[in-house]
Amino acid sequence: MEKDLKLSEEEKELAKGDKNTIARILVKKAIMAELSKKEYTEAEEKELEILKENVEVEYFLNSMIKDKILVFDYELLDLYKKNITNFEGKSIEEVANNLRQVIVNQKLVEEKAKIVKELVEKYNINEKLKDY
Repeated sequence: MEKDLKLSEEEKELAKGDKNTIARILVKKAIMAELSKKEYTEAEEKELEILKENVEVEYFLNSMIKDKILVFDYELLDLYKKNITNFEGKSIEEVANNLRQVIVNQKLVEEKAKIVKELVEKYNINEKLKDY
């Protein structure tokens, strides 16, 4: 059993003494230690490569969008009013963070779709599809 898992100084600062955060970091380190011993099959390597590529694409798209997404108070209020029956008598202040996240997620999807559409046009993908 490996017992040499320790937090770096940076990780200690990040955790700020929170036992749950420390536990998550240590568990991740334990998983990474086991992972370093894993030998993948060729099929697993290919699958991992696809997953890494997908994560990189998502990261790229999110980095292009993140500064464009703003959530306005009127949007929160509108979403709250449209879904008030789902909030079991909670005030808008109590659910504002959840509402904000829903709106951000909706806008992320919309903005990603716009970027994809722009790329389809820029690279003339629909025309290229005719070749296949």
